[in-house]
Amino acid sequence: MKKIFIALIAALSLGSFNASADITDLLKGLGSAASSEGAQSTAASGLEGLVKGLLSNSKLTEKDLVGSWKYSGPAVAFQGGNFLEKAGGAAAAGIIADKIAPYYKKVGIDKMTCVFNDDKTFEFKVGRVTLKGNYEVADAKNPDGSFWFNFTVGKIPIGKMKGHVEKQISTMTLTFDASKLITLVTTIAKVSGQSSLQAMSNLLNQYDGLNCGFELAKAK
Repeated sequence: MKKIFIALIAALSLGSFNASADITDLLKGLGSAASSEGAQSTAASGLEGLVKGLLSNSKLTEKDLVGSWKYSGPAVAFQGGNFLEKAGGAAAAGIIADKIAPYYKKVGIDKMTCVFNDDKTFEFKVGRVTLKGNYEVADAKNPDGSFWFNFTVGKIPIGKMKGHVEKQISTMTLTFDASKLITLVTTIAKVSGQSSLQAMSNLLNQYDGLNCGFELAKAK
């Protein structure tokens, strides 16, 4: 168990000391530490409440989203619950968020504002680009923070995307499966006349079970 915690501390420190490290190697290293101790299930149970970077259940309704919000940073989380994700989720999420922030800035997402209305419609403004649509809880009988978002840009339909929302008092995170996030950001880039974001796509496509999106703060 001592080896596992040493590996965990190294992982959580990695974002500060070596942001260019390979996340795959990082997670493999944590998994090896657990296997050598023969205590994978015990370690996973003990670490579950100590690290961030994983999607969690939240019983939110449409009313919880209502209000005006503004972008405050990238949001990254992993789906699922295996040991490697629990052990390396925080470090991996932080490094990936740092890497995608420049692409968000390039498109203008760093200035994005969002309004969720009580009639289940929304409007995102990214520079000169306006995304509109409607939203609803994915499963009203068993809410877990999942919502459907139906996006359009002008008369161009982007499609219906499933996103995950987590909310605190004055902050909220909105994340999508990485492939959906790529579609959304690429569409914004094209409409605003930006060049290709293939490099961001290549980055996000490296990781399975990755959700990416935005941290939002209440607009004053």
